[in-house]
Amino acid sequence: VNTQLVRYYKQKNQGMLLMLDTPNTPRILSECKDDKKLMRAMLAYLFMQTGSPVLLYGTELGLTGESVPANRACMQWDTKKQDKTMLRFCRY
Repeated sequence: VNTQLVRYYKQKNQGMLLMLDTPNTPRILSECKDDKKLMRAMLAYLFMQTGSPVLLYGTELGLTGESVPANRACMQWDTKKQDKTMLRFCRY
């Protein structure tokens, strides 16, 4: 982490977008093999880094998906199917 931070000027580090998953990669919960504790630890680490954390839509709700098209599934609007604990964690 320190090596990465000293590679760039402070202003560049502060402006970097930090992502754990994208529309072209597996969703982070799938990468964690559905281990929500590990996912929360990774998100906490992401939120504490210098830069701007970016969550792919649905990450805060616990959406999964290994590859295209599953990792690009529609947003889960049904509140009964959303992971409220993960949403609360990401919100606060």
